[in-house]
Amino acid sequence: MLKEVIILVAVLLVTSAVGVAQVSASLTANSTATIVTGISCTHGTNSDLAFGTIISSVTNSGTVVVEPGSNRSSTGGPVLSGGTVSAAQFVINGQGNSVVTITLPSASVTIRSAASDAMTVDEFVSDGGDNPTLNASGNKVVSVGAKLHVGASQKSGSYTGTFSVTFAY
Repeated sequence: MLKEVIILVAVLLVTSAVGVAQVSASLTANSTATIVTGISCTHGTNSDLAFGTIISSVTNSGTVVVEPGSNRSSTGGPVLSGGTVSAAQFVINGQGNSVVTITLPSASVTIRSAASDAMTVDEFVSDGGDNPTLNASGNKVVSVGAKLHVGASQKSGSYTGTFSVTFAY
């Protein structure tokens, strides 16, 4: 009988110890989020890339470059002859003091006359570099220039085309 009492006491001790053991725990954590103003862009004062009026050489092809500062130069046959000259201008709006990535066309772009004659534009460059920083108000004006390839005896006409510039955080 003493043996049965000892076993009963041992069982009671074990079950009471299990009942006291912790079977759950809880902890709190913080949750956070940062909202950044969405990025947008509009055309600036000089919205288009304009190479101006160019006189084509009868025998020599060449190039005309408009720099982001709207300076224009030529090499080879083309002769510069006035007209409107400007780098394309974009106004970026977003989160103040944020770094923005600019993606310019990496391939050449074709511009065409009404008669479907073509010239190519390439070597796009911006004055903002690849990763400009928006000012404290969240603004930045970026100008984009490029190189126009003019063929020998390039046909007369007004040539137009489009190119895309992407701005992202």
